[in-house]
Amino acid sequence: MNQKKKVTAVFDNLAWDGSWEKLYKGRIDRTTYNFMSRFRAVEELLGSCVEGEILDVGCGTGDLLPLIIQKTGNYYGVDISSKMIERANVRFADAIKKNVASFHIADCDMLPFNDMKFNLAIAVGLIEYLPDPSLFLKEVRRILVNDGYFLVTVPYKECINLKIRKGLLPIIQKLYPVYAKFKNQSLSQMTNVRHYSYNENDLDNSMKAINFHRVDACYTNFHIIPHPIDHLFPELYIKISESIDRGRKGIKFKKFASNYIALFQKKPMDGSERIN
Repeated sequence: MNQKKKVTAVFDNLAWDGSWEKLYKGRIDRTTYNFMSRFRAVEELLGSCVEGEILDVGCGTGDLLPLIIQKTGNYYGVDISSKMIERANVRFADAIKKNVASFHIADCDMLPFNDMKFNLAIAVGLIEYLPDPSLFLKEVRRILVNDGYFLVTVPYKECINLKIRKGLLPIIQKLYPVYAKFKNQSLSQMTNVRHYSYNENDLDNSMKAINFHRVDACYTNFHIIPHPIDHLFPELYIKISESIDRGRKGIKFKKFASNYIALFQKKPMDGSERIN
C-alpha cells in the first residue's frame, strides 16, 4: 500500500469516533498540547491575512473553520479522506447553509479549483505526509492570487526530541501499540504512516522553487523534558513549553521545538521565470 492510501485509511478510521477533533479542544494533556499550541501559533501568525477566499488543504474535520469565518474569510476545506469530509459536513452544517463554508474530497496534488482563486492557502500537518511535496506546492502557486499567502506547518527536523525518538524507534514500534491500547489512544494508527520533517532551509528552498518568499515564522511545543521522560512529568513539560512560548523565546529554544510554522507570500512572475 502506498503512502497516500495508508494516510487515507488512517484518517478515515479517525474521522467518526471523534478522535481527531478532540485534539483541538477540551482538556490539555501531553497529546493534545502539541495540536493546541500549534493551532494557537497558526492563529497568531495569520494575523490580518485572513480575508477573501481561504483554502484549507488537509482540512480534516474542519477545525480551522471557526477561526476563518470569524475573520470574514470564505472557507473552503479539502481532504483526501472522504470520512473526514463527511464528518466536517455534519459538524459545520450551519456554516455550509449560510454559504460561508464548503468541503470537498480532493487530492492535494490535483486541487479542483480555478487559477488564482484564493487569497490564502493553509496546510496544517499536511506536507509531512508527502514523500515529494513539489506537485502540491505547484498547485498552491496556481490557485493563489499574486501576493497571496501560504501558511504551512511541519515537524521540525532539528528538534532534539525528534532525534531521540528516531534513535528509540525500534523500541517504540514494539511497545507503543501496547501502550496506546492501554491508554485507549486511537492515534496509535499514526505509526502506520511515515512522517517527513523539515528545517528552515528545506522549506525555504522548496518555496523559492515556486517563487515564494518567507515573511514570518515561529516554533511551538518545546520538549525541554525529552521523550520518554515527558511521559512521567507531562504537566511540567507543558508548563515549561508554555513559559517559552508565552515569553516569546521560541527562537532561542528552537532546537527543542516539535513544530516549525512559516508564512510565505507569492511573488508575481516577471516573464523570465517559469515554474515547470
